[in-house]
Amino acid sequence: MDSVFFQQLINGLSMGSIYALIAVGYSMVYGILNMINFAHGEIYMLGAYMMYACLLSKLGIFGSILISMTVCAVSGMAIERIAYRPLRNVSRIIPILTALAAAQVVRSIVMIIWGSEPLIFPPIFNNEPVALNSSVKFFPLQILIIGIMIVTWLFSLWFFKYTKIGKAVRAVSQDQKTAWLMGIQVNRMVLFVYAYGSILAAIAGVLVANYYILIFPLLGFLGTMRAWTAAVLGGIGNLTGAIVGGLLLGLAESFTMGYISTGYRDAVTFIILIVVLLVKPTGLFKGRGQKV
Repeated sequence: MDSVFFQQLINGLSMGSIYALIAVGYSMVYGILNMINFAHGEIYMLGAYMMYACLLSKLGIFGSILISMTVCAVSGMAIERIAYRPLRNVSRIIPILTALAAAQVVRSIVMIIWGSEPLIFPPIFNNEPVALNSSVKFFPLQILIIGIMIVTWLFSLWFFKYTKIGKAVRAVSQDQKTAWLMGIQVNRMVLFVYAYGSILAAIAGVLVANYYILIFPLLGFLGTMRAWTAAVLGGIGNLTGAIVGGLLLGLAESFTMGYISTGYRDAVTFIILIVVLLVKPTGLFKGRGQKV
């Protein structure tokens, strides 16, 4: 196989890992509430900006990451509590409109604080390229991104299968009324899902900011479309499906840029979304029936 294939394979897996981290949040929320959280992408963008602000304040790498994850978790829970919870039993179109409004609010706050122009992100990792041969190279950050995605995926599978909170979340996703009758605090579990997904989005935001060394307000919208496509492709409501969908989308974009043109990168995302919805709307994996 030619060098372009291997180069785009590395690039696709690393970007797909970021999409996968964001898509997990979409799948978890849909799995427990059957609702699309379009504000989730803005949480991802907020994570990148919070990391930027903390680094400029000399708070250290680990302190900055912790603050970024905390702010995103609190923001995710606030959105659920204020914008979504009062609308759980209304027409499904209303929560979608509310989600879009919440996304715009988060984006506007970011633009008020940091402006609308792109900002140069201070790199926090040594990311000198490592050459495999004369035409194929990879960056250590790419390996780190893939590694974080794998660890997060395995931890999430373990957590939701074996821990008390994880089992409670699964019970709520299967039947909220029955879970409530069993003594499970449904609202707390929903808040936890929003917080957990927001933390993963924050991690993805930090990683993508380091990957491109650039952040901008529309980062959240682009993340929303790609992560939503990944979640639908894998099977919305399925954690493993979100991971696989993210990786496949990243590979599709990467090979499109490598073999066709970089100008078709965004187009391939929407093409995949349309094809999946028309041909197999349930996704590659069993979704919604096997939640989180």
